[in-house]
Amino acid sequence: LIDWGGAQRWLKTDAPAATVRAAAAAAGGHACCFTPGAAESPLHPLPEVLMRYHRRLKEQLDPQGIFNPGRMYDGL
Repeated sequence: LIDWGGAQRWLKTDAPAATVRAAAAAAGGHACCFTPGAAESPLHPLPEVLMRYHRRLKEQLDPQGIFNPGRMYDGL
């Protein structure tokens, strides 16, 4: 299924998330996993430098950590 004028693709597969994410990264993109109960984060892993920015922003906007803890990334 193609969405957003061809910029977004939806894929249903039994392939491991790491395989799909590697293929997406090789094509210059990223992949999100919407499998219910998946052990990994639904979002494509971020490089550590970007994760630091996300943590700092979350600390500023949600200092008590009450808004959707762990929903996007573990520990965030």
